[in-house]
Amino acid sequence: MHDLMHDLAQRLLTSSPQPLHEGELPGLGLTKVEAHSQLLERYRNKTQKGHWYTLKDDGYIYAYLTWHMEQAEKADDIHHLLRVSNAAGRNGWYEECEAIGKSAGFISDVGRAWRLASDGYSQAPGETTVKLFRYSFIKASLNSLASQIPINLLEALVSKGVWQPAQGLAYTQQMQDPVRKARCISSIVPYISKSLLPEVLKTTYQLEEGAYRFYVLSLIAQRFPKTWPDALIVIQHV
Repeated sequence: MHDLMHDLAQRLLTSSPQPLHEGELPGLGLTKVEAHSQLLERYRNKTQKGHWYTLKDDGYIYAYLTWHMEQAEKADDIHHLLRVSNAAGRNGWYEECEAIGKSAGFISDVGRAWRLASDGYSQAPGETTVKLFRYSFIKASLNSLASQIPINLLEALVSKGVWQPAQGLAYTQQMQDPVRKARCISSIVPYISKSLLPEVLKTTYQLEEGAYRFYVLSLIAQRFPKTWPDALIVIQHV
């Protein structure tokens, strides 16, 4: 659903104010860079003192912020986003992504920043090397943190409502050990909602060992017996 809204919004921003075909909606006629820049400015106006980590999650912007920045040719804004600290002295964007259960999205943002930094290596090799080292350290730290969380603790945090199931899943997605990942997914299956089911299925399907996938899928089938036919359709598209 979010992807559909995302594509529709982009078309409306860049389409001509005078539709060429009957039934088409008029657009704003902006260039791609202008369209994304204006959208970012509207969101920035909702932040506190321009800090993106203070932005309220609307179900869309946390997933697409850095993509819009890239489309607006604002690579420096992405690098700035990933290094700004909050009042507690910690990475503001990561803390907010982690709090709303979107740590995996933060990892994607780091990956985008890595790619953009790499593209500019020839222009500023020294500065780029520093950025790449920092992003490597961030990813290694998050992977290490995920691998150190005991499975029973992860389940307890989710079951007691300290973490949302999406937050527990985000940590699970960072785990490298397939056995540990399968056990962690299994531990939070009883607490996931139907809306989280596609992401859980996607993560489960990525398990390399078929036996692990089958075990987790059997638990999901028990959790959602009435929606299992729909779940099978999701599996076919991940």
